[in-house]
Amino acid sequence: WWALDGDTQKKLIESGEAHPKEREAKPEVKAAVRAQPLSPDFIQTFEAPVYKKDAEQKSLLKETAKQNFLLKDLVTGAKTDLKKLINAFETVEVKQGKNVVKKGEKGNHFYVVEHGRVEFRIDDKVVGTCEQGHTFGEQNLLYQGPEKADVFAASSDGSMEPTKLLRLHQEVYRGIKQTSEETKKPTLPPPRISEKETSWLEDNKIVQEQQAIKKALKNSTLDDLEKIKVLGEGQFGEVWLLGKKISG
Repeated sequence: WWALDGDTQKKLIESGEAHPKEREAKPEVKAAVRAQPLSPDFIQTFEAPVYKKDAEQKSLLKETAKQNFLLKDLVTGAKTDLKKLINAFETVEVKQGKNVVKKGEKGNHFYVVEHGRVEFRIDDKVVGTCEQGHTFGEQNLLYQGPEKADVFAASSDGSMEPTKLLRLHQEVYRGIKQTSEETKKPTLPPPRISEKETSWLEDNKIVQEQQAIKKALKNSTLDDLEKIKVLGEGQFGEVWLLGKKISG
């Protein structure tokens, strides 16, 4: 990355295809718009797809998720969420020299390079690469818009083997997030106060207010203050605006 000239770095960042580590150095420019909210019907009927994977692929995806700011909460949450996420990645193979992503097409996928390498090209110029174990297309999980760079499969070791990628669709990612076990956890209702407790609070509200004011004022006393006006009123009393009495 640092071997690239400044103009090339800028183009790569603006294209949205730079690796997150490189994007930390400069702010990412977004021309796309944030994806529209998922419909209630989609969320209600959503089922994450399941694609078979071997142990190495699962390990790669787990480590990738741990390090990715968009995925790591699914790692630290319920185990079922992580399993859904890993199962939802689809394996694709692309022959060398062929497009993984075409400039101008709608971006829908986030990619992990499992084997091989990809090149990012703008105006037929290679502006960056993504090696095995790295990721690209994070912006496609959150934003809707056309791809701003061509991404081609390339060789990492001089062989003619196709580049192997694991990809996750935007709607699948968002569906998993919306239906995650962490999201489903019920929130605790506010505590209920019995009539006896309410009565006790009402009887003691003046004492509580005086204690709170004394604590806040420390060296001052209530006799040193005068009530200017009532700012508000709640279940257990009034909120006053107080001022110091002017002597003499």
